[in-house]
Order: sequence, then structure tokens, then C-alpha cells
Amino acid sequence: MNKKVKKYKLIFLVSFLLFFAVFVFAQDLEVTYPTIPGAPLPAEPTLPEYIKYIYNFALIIAGLIAFFSLIYGGFRYMFSVGQPAAMSDAKDQITAGIVGLMILLGSYLFLVA
Repeated sequence: MNKKVKKYKLIFLVSFLLFFAVFVFAQDLEVTYPTIPGAPLPAEPTLPEYIKYIYNFALIIAGLIAFFSLIYGGFRYMFSVGQPAAMSDAKDQITAGIVGLMILLGSYLFLVA
């Protein structure tokens, strides 16, 4: 009985793998990238175009992180009234967010201009 079960399991496994291999080969080979403003990818992109695309995408993500860090620091500052240490930490976070945005803007201007 045990040999029959193993035989049926093996037949099922092989037929399962052969059946679903057809669907794997039917997938598209093209990767669709999301559109980023200012950096559309042409039909046949080269390595420098990929690098520019990745740089612009990373710049947008870093800008959003710096912006939300600035907002979070503002909320921390508003809610830490009467606590000098917490207010100082919130001011430092706001300053760090502004410096981060200035660094991002400077790097963008340096590489684009």
C-alpha cells in the first residue's frame, strides 16, 4: 500500500509541475516601470537612463521622508509645551528636516544644471 501511495504522489507531482510550467512560460518578458515625472523611460533604455530614473525615484522618496520628518517635528514641538528637553529635540528634528531638504535640492540642482 505504501508503494502505491508513493507512486500516485509522484505521478501527481510530475503532472502538476508539467501542467503549471505552461503558465510560467506564458508570462511577459517586459517589466513595466511606474512613470516618474521628468524621467520617462524610452522604449530601449540604456544604463545612464536607468541610473537617472533610479536617482529621480530615490530623490522623490527621500524628499517625502524629509517632508514628513519636518511635519512630525512640528507636531512634536506643538505637543511638548512646557518640556524644554522635548522642545529642543523637536527643534533639532525640524532643523534636520530642513537641512535634508536643502541637501536634496542642492544635489538635484548640482546634477541637473
